[in-house]
Amino acid sequence: MEYDAFAVPTKHLAWFGQILARTAAGAQLAFAGAGREVAQYLTAKQGRRHYEQRTFAGSSSVHDASHRFGSTTFVGTDHVFRLGGVRVEAFSEMAEELYDLLADGEVEQYRRRTYALRNDWPSETTAPCWGPASFREDGTVMALRVLPEFPTRVTADALKL
Repeated sequence: MEYDAFAVPTKHLAWFGQILARTAAGAQLAFAGAGREVAQYLTAKQGRRHYEQRTFAGSSSVHDASHRFGSTTFVGTDHVFRLGGVRVEAFSEMAEELYDLLADGEVEQYRRRTYALRNDWPSETTAPCWGPASFREDGTVMALRVLPEFPTRVTADALKL
């Protein structure tokens, strides 16, 4: 039997664990639409410079949305797209409390708090006023909902320009 693996020397295990935790923290923030907060967790080779720069909403995800599911406020980003001609909103987010810990660089506190809360997240597969939703033990959620139809031809009068 062949394994694709590599050995981490015992003396480097703590360092390697920190690298994995920081990379995961950056990924969690990116999922929730964070920008500059992600940079603190990345090396130059991982693309720190991309996240240190200001971006515009049209060119990157933006952490600018929040929704409440049950007793928890989740924050993140949303994207609107068409699925078979139907307008759909996708919301990728994480619990606000956990987001704030990562944004402040508190990875260990985030890990402890996530572990403590892992059984408290909703377990439903749909969310009120939304539709399909996937709640995970790490405090993240992806939710979808159908949006009302938008006129296909937009005029200056419609936009009140």
